[in-house]
Amino acid sequence: MRVLIIGSGGREHALSWKVARSGKAEKIYCAPGNGGTAQEGENIPLKDSDVAGLVSFAKGNVIDFVIPGPELPLTLGVVDAMTQAGIRCFGPSQWCAQLEGSKAFAKDIMQKAGVPTAACGVFTELEAAKSFVEEKGAPIVIKADGLAAGKGVVVAQTKEEALEALDQIMGGVFGAVSFYDAITGASAMTGALFQVSPVNTFILCVGMRVLMGVCVGLIFNGLSKLDKSRTWSYIVSAMCAPALNTLFFMGYIVLAFYNCDYVQNLVSVKGAANPLMFVVLLVGVQGVAEFLVSGILGGIVARAVHKFLK
Repeated sequence: MRVLIIGSGGREHALSWKVARSGKAEKIYCAPGNGGTAQEGENIPLKDSDVAGLVSFAKGNVIDFVIPGPELPLTLGVVDAMTQAGIRCFGPSQWCAQLEGSKAFAKDIMQKAGVPTAACGVFTELEAAKSFVEEKGAPIVIKADGLAAGKGVVVAQTKEEALEALDQIMGGVFGAVSFYDAITGASAMTGALFQVSPVNTFILCVGMRVLMGVCVGLIFNGLSKLDKSRTWSYIVSAMCAPALNTLFFMGYIVLAFYNCDYVQNLVSVKGAANPLMFVVLLVGVQGVAEFLVSGILGGIVARAVHKFLK
């Protein structure tokens, strides 16, 4: 049996050590492997996130059995891809791997299945998340939704710690961070979409955010000509930001990715009958909350900053 082990950690060394002593493996490859796995087989210079490259290698080297070690290749659909290529692969499907790859997805499944779990809020907009913290107080646990190499959880004992954690996890240049997450697989959704089309994922993560910013700027400039105090200009523009972000982001997902396996799995679990229903169910009440919170807080903050700069 020819075996391919995916990963580069101590777990993969232990797997290769045990497989080598099973007496059933004539050849062991590990991608990318490490010093320990090199003693048991042959290391291959392929990243564990390169699903297409791993499948190509497995087909070209007549691999009989694939063992993914880390969560990342599982959330990117390596089992589905290997199975589709007729290669046996040990692990959960991409849809099932979301239980570990997305904390929001896992919470949703637990709530639907009646599994006891702590109450939570799921947010994509920083200000809405901060409002939730202000309302609930501390202690509170802040978690990044996607894979974060064990560094995506903060147990905050005070509201100040929680707000700082939100700034660290959700702050930054939104589009650039989103695309970086897609490349590295830190976000299960954009990581999966990146495997489908890197170009369309770049447009989704960066292009749609730039388009949103340009549109909000044009809206503000237009309203400012009618609203001399600019009070309503700030509020309306702040409300438009999350609304347009959702419209452009989800619209492009439907346009460019709706028929791919990953999105169709989401459509199935949400029970959506059509693309519009899929968007509504995925965005949910959170979208309305973000719209209102951004309008109020965003408008106040923008006006205060404008006065300060003047």
